Amino acid sequence: GLHFPRHEHVGVESQLVLTGAFFNDDGREFWPGDVLVMPTGTRHSFVVADHEPCTIALVLEKPIQVL
Repeated sequence: GLHFPRHEHVGVESQLVLTGAFFNDDGREFWPGDVLVMPTGTRHSFVVADHEPCTIALVLEKPIQVL
């Protein structure tokens, strides 16, 4: 149930969901095996599903900026 606040990607971010799930504020859902690439300038927030811990592999080109 963790809510991660709205933020902007200052550089490209790539994620691979390993366990659990999260729900993007645009309605997309990401489950194990799903890949999400956030281009530079992208803004969003997300909520982590509460049925099991969510683990992702993450590569950040540059830090994010919380809005």
